[in-house]
Amino acid sequence: MASYFLDTSAVAKLYIREAGTDQVLALATRADAPSLIIVSLCRVELCAAIRRRVRSKDLSADDASAALLAF
Repeated sequence: MASYFLDTSAVAKLYIREAGTDQVLALATRADAPSLIIVSLCRVELCAAIRRRVRSKDLSADDASAALLAF
């Protein structure tokens, strides 16, 4: 079974639609179920990235909360 390391920018694409989302979703939902590996720091970085998108008005507060809850 394949394993893939995802940095925070790739993980964010699983929760926020942006350029590259379709490619990361395709990897995450492959029939051969690869292992997706992230580092624990990803939690902090993802939260910061999502909150930054809210501050810049690229993402609603409700959508941000839903993304963080899903993560």
